Amino acid sequence: MKTKIIAIIISVILLASVLAGCSLAKNDSAAEKTTSSETSAQAETAASANEYFTERDLDPSYEKKDAKNIILSGDSASSDDASVKINGSSVTITGEGVYEISGKLTDGSITVDAGESDKVQLVLSGAEITNSTGAAIYVKSADKVFITLADGTENTLSDTGAEYKQTDGEKSIDGVIFADSDLTLNGNGSLTVNAGYKHAIVSKKDLKITGGKYEITSTEKALEGENSIRICSGEFNIKAGDDALHADEEEDKEKGYIYISGGKFTIDSGDDGIHAVTILTIDGGSFDIKAHEGLEATQVIINDGTIALNASDDGINAAQKSDQYDPKVEINGGEITISMGQGDTDAIDSNGSIAINGGKIDITAQFPFDYETEGKINGGEVTVNGEKVTEMTNQFGGGMFGGKEGFGKREPMTDENGETLTRPDFKNFTNENGETMTRPERGERPQMGDGETPPEPPTDESGNPVMPGAPAENQQETA
Repeated sequence: MKTKIIAIIISVILLASVLAGCSLAKNDSAAEKTTSSETSAQAETAASANEYFTERDLDPSYEKKDAKNIILSGDSASSDDASVKINGSSVTITGEGVYEISGKLTDGSITVDAGESDKVQLVLSGAEITNSTGAAIYVKSADKVFITLADGTENTLSDTGAEYKQTDGEKSIDGVIFADSDLTLNGNGSLTVNAGYKHAIVSKKDLKITGGKYEITSTEKALEGENSIRICSGEFNIKAGDDALHADEEEDKEKGYIYISGGKFTIDSGDDGIHAVTILTIDGGSFDIKAHEGLEATQVIINDGTIALNASDDGINAAQKSDQYDPKVEINGGEITISMGQGDTDAIDSNGSIAINGGKIDITAQFPFDYETEGKINGGEVTVNGEKVTEMTNQFGGGMFGGKEGFGKREPMTDENGETLTRPDFKNFTNENGETMTRPERGERPQMGDGETPPEPPTDESGNPVMPGAPAENQQETA
């Protein structure tokens, strides 16, 4: 009895100290998210800071003596457990439990085909798996799967870049790790994922990461969770041909959200750095993102974190991806640096509103803000091109020029060498005395130089104005 009590106390201490930025949950459902802004009522996602992660998501521990061993060896594998079926280099896990996987599989896969209520923990302990025809790890059936990176171990999962031949009915299997269930990655080891065909890590439900070190290279998306992506810890070095993080639920437009409360991210993306269909919430973490668009969702809410964005289109973009929410960007805290390229680019672009309530924002951009409805700086410290500002300017008049695709903005003129030219000023000109003059509006009298008196308009003998170039006798009849 005493031994059990001590074990429970140790578990509680470990759980309380694990992974700063991660929150425990009483259940695994999503709940409401609130912030300090009045407009936060529209940001009610089905997820809250206290309800993103379960205790087991956060706890990578396992009893080594109770784990079922799978030993990989070249083009074959071995296990002494009846729930592990082996056919050459294909390994299939059919039951609930903890499975420790080690060794190298040169061309094969691990498939989880367990019961719909089964929870399966795969402990990668120095595992290296390459598959030339499909996913290295494929979760076909389970309630939930945990992939734990054992302490101090290095693990690698890869495809060869060839089109996957692995099929399951009409289902498209297109990730090096592909799960039809909820999927959690945790632990303190490292994982390298090489996705030459399409995606690196995919969950068709919820994808959670609560620890580990990740080196990911993908032809398309790096991390994809259809219902959600939730991250509270970990170190990520990602190079993706498409979005680095992507959440998109086609059937339920209240899902497809991303929540991040911790972790270190270095991202080089061919499209979006982080893309959510509904709401992207950042409560903490460190981000260095180079992308076409840095952060994109219907609503982007930043409460904390250190974020550096270098983008060629929009730094932060709130676009109407879901009709369940009004687009907005809301910044309540954190340190954000946005550096934009030239051309039709915006540092912060919203098809709805922009509200800066706190934090420190430093923008280097030709067009710092573009919004449709309302833009306000209510607090925080905002610097634009080296100057502190307290009011938000809308460069292109919101709805008139700030359409969903950003049309209507003039590209800068360039010469044949690509050098940026200055557009001519059609409003102002210089007269023969070197004085700057303003061209008159239609119906206005011309502006005169210093000391000059404008001539009076010509009149006839009766004082009536005379139209230039017409005989005086015709003027009264014409008038």
